[in-house]
Amino acid sequence: MDLRKLSAQSDQEESLPQSAAKTTICPVCQQQCRPGELLCPKCGFAFMRQGQTHVIDSGDSPTLEPVNRPLYAGLVASPTLITLMIEGQQMVVPITEQIIMGRSCVTDNSQPDVDLTPFGAGEKGVSRGHVQFSCKGPLVYITDLGSLNGTRLNGTALIPEVPRLLRDGDSLQLGKLMITVKL
Repeated sequence: MDLRKLSAQSDQEESLPQSAAKTTICPVCQQQCRPGELLCPKCGFAFMRQGQTHVIDSGDSPTLEPVNRPLYAGLVASPTLITLMIEGQQMVVPITEQIIMGRSCVTDNSQPDVDLTPFGAGEKGVSRGHVQFSCKGPLVYITDLGSLNGTRLNGTALIPEVPRLLRDGDSLQLGKLMITVKL
């Protein structure tokens, strides 16, 4: 093999522009940016995906022991309001046919009906659309919406997309965020 040809080929590769597959084009100013850039050097647009749910280590997560509650604890006279105790604060949530609870995202226009961002939801692994509350007659159900870090009801992991009866005094764990329910 001729070393001059190899050296010339190497010089040509270095002078070639980066391939489109390896570069990032800024959607704001159309600046071609190097691979791995977090910010556009021209306009400052952030390339990082802020909308992704923070993955938590399940070993660091507090877990609750499963608790059996009587069925009648799920019956409510008027399932129009649910009180949630979150980090020592009380949040009253009006329940219609269904309510989505999660965290807001600056890069996504879809917002949950109940935003848990003020409670550190992003750092605690709460998804944008984490759970859904729904009413069926005098009963209130909770459904995990396929969240990344999962939901626990009284210490038991919920199966995604399967509604579970919610009762007065139940404990919810969304990622690492702990919530007590009052019906």
